[in-house]
Amino acid sequence: MKLNQTVTAIVALALSVAHGSAAEKVLIKRIAGARIVVPDLEKTRQFYTGLLGLEEAFDLKDEKGAVTSIFFKVNDEQYVEFSPGAVEDFRWEHLAMLTTDLQAAAADLRRQGITPGAIAKAADGTSYFSFKDPDGSPVRFISYDKGSRQAGLRGKSLGARRVSDHLQHVGLPADHQDEDVDLYQNKFGMREAFRGGMIEGELRWINLVAPGTPGNPGDMVELMVLKSAPAQGRRHLAFEVPNMERARLLLVEHGLPDRMKANAGPKQNPRWILNLRDPSGLRVEFMGETVPLDQRKQ
Repeated sequence: MKLNQTVTAIVALALSVAHGSAAEKVLIKRIAGARIVVPDLEKTRQFYTGLLGLEEAFDLKDEKGAVTSIFFKVNDEQYVEFSPGAVEDFRWEHLAMLTTDLQAAAADLRRQGITPGAIAKAADGTSYFSFKDPDGSPVRFISYDKGSRQAGLRGKSLGARRVSDHLQHVGLPADHQDEDVDLYQNKFGMREAFRGGMIEGELRWINLVAPGTPGNPGDMVELMVLKSAPAQGRRHLAFEVPNMERARLLLVEHGLPDRMKANAGPKQNPRWILNLRDPSGLRVEFMGETVPLDQRKQ
């Protein structure tokens, strides 16, 4: 082999090791958000904009001018979407995963035995395909195309009132534990971050982090595997904050009762945690910094 060919082969091998094999499993750039149906959009606005400080970046309307969805912006790549519906509390519509190549992601999933739906265009201008996880929770892979509302809002609607600028994880019921782990870890290429429960020997959750891309702060799916807890109660949104007390005081400034305090998380994830409920009953969690050693749970 000539010198130039040898050098080329070595460089190609190095790039393959550094990027190739890992890139094949990077189907997910990050968690993009979720769509949830709620009975009262106005109360939802008051909570997510008034209390949490997220800007209502845009809405969608039907042909009669009625609002069909509102999108609260967390950052340039993460939105939480709410739609009105005849529901008693809330209905989880889908988890949204942002991918950099929708066609490649669909092809990769098909190679692994998953049959995604056809790629379609949503009303917000994003391209997407959908399928369901082993527990029947819809998963939507999306791409922020050039003409999408999200692409047009990059750098905008990032208000200073935001209590958090990172949707750190979403919680999903996972009664089919082995199948769910296989999907999110082996087929999606996520890796297990930690697992545990509130007491010794209990398994309540398995947290899997998206491999993402440079700059992704580590978005996770939390598989809630404790079957004795109602499936609806296991669904939740979790926002990350760098300083829990500063975040709590900002929430108080926005109207949260001052009596609401953060608690130390379990030893598997010893961070400050503050749990709230939105008007529909959905649990909204705030995940803060690591708890000092002398204040951790034993």
